[in-house]
Amino acid sequence: MMHYYIYLLFGVSFLSLLLIIDSAYKEKKFRLSFVVLLLCILIWTTGYALELLSHSINEKLFWAKFEYFGIANIGVVWFILVLQYAGKRNALTARNVTLLFLDPLLTIILVWTNKWHHLIWNSISVKSFGNLSILVFKYGAWAKIHTAYVYFLLSISIFILFQITSHSYKYYKKQSLALLLSSFIPWLSHIGYAFRFFYIDPTPFAFLVTATIFAYIFKSHLLDIAPVAKEKVIENMRNILIVLDKNLKIIYLNNAAIKLIGVPQNNLIGKSVETLSMIHPDLPRLYSNAMKEITIKNRHFELQSSSITNECGEESGYFIILNDITERKMAEKEMEQALKLEREIKNRIAHYFLNPIAIAKGFLMLSIEERKNDEIKKALNAIERIEKIVENIIRKGRIEE
Repeated sequence: MMHYYIYLLFGVSFLSLLLIIDSAYKEKKFRLSFVVLLLCILIWTTGYALELLSHSINEKLFWAKFEYFGIANIGVVWFILVLQYAGKRNALTARNVTLLFLDPLLTIILVWTNKWHHLIWNSISVKSFGNLSILVFKYGAWAKIHTAYVYFLLSISIFILFQITSHSYKYYKKQSLALLLSSFIPWLSHIGYAFRFFYIDPTPFAFLVTATIFAYIFKSHLLDIAPVAKEKVIENMRNILIVLDKNLKIIYLNNAAIKLIGVPQNNLIGKSVETLSMIHPDLPRLYSNAMKEITIKNRHFELQSSSITNECGEESGYFIILNDITERKMAEKEMEQALKLEREIKNRIAHYFLNPIAIAKGFLMLSIEERKNDEIKKALNAIERIEKIVENIIRKGRIEE
């Protein structure tokens, strides 16, 4: 039976290696932290298998120490991965990451120098199971501190995932719930091993199960934006906001969008962008890099859409913003009507004033040529003054000579 367990350990190591290769070439959003997590699992399971296969206590102890390159770091890497997944990358400054890894670094140093201080293992014994033998440790003070530190990080990770699950919509509730439940597996497995419910440590298997679930959710793009959507947008903004994932499924709508569409949010989340055709036939095709004025329910909107890119420059979704310009359109229409009225007034002034003035001028000029009367010249000057005033009203819009 124990030999099958060793084969299983090597199988987990091989699967971890395949996931590392796959993630290194395909998964970019969480590439580094996810690959490091898988690498920790690979080191842990490979070292554990070789520890069980070794015959002398010195060989077993060497591989037990080797495993700590994975064991000591896996809790911190898991915590960082959860923070990235939850959209809390701002917390992962160089200073904070350095502080997080101080405990793993010190733990590894103490593991390899344990014979001088016994802070990791107080005593080491061997227990036989058929043809195999395993090391049984009695843990020292620092090992207990390190365990408490890892449990603390796991607790925070579970709390963050619980918050994500509680704010998830119906469309991805099952996926986020599965992720939350899977995060309990490593914790429970290690507790079982610490209290000697198992003599063979099942924790690396537990982490692999959780990592596999993470890999599935990342690659299915179910939660690219949704876990942090409510933290990244203004819920009650006046503009209408619709967010799509890269598969063109609706993953977020603000209150203004729900009010315009008139359909409950849970009935829209997860639906195709084609659902938006119910409010405008062109909307499903205007999800990326578009600017257009459209009319919905007798209201005018200025549409702007664009793609959302992740840290690697890849498209992870799209957003559509509709700005209500109905009042502006009404003002423009009123302005156009006022300008039309102004043009009509000017045309009437030209018709009813300038034409008779031109005729009067013509007769007066003929009279002047024939009689050379000074009074007629004065009348002509007065008419020309009126003509200039009318022309200024028409051309400049003000009364002046």
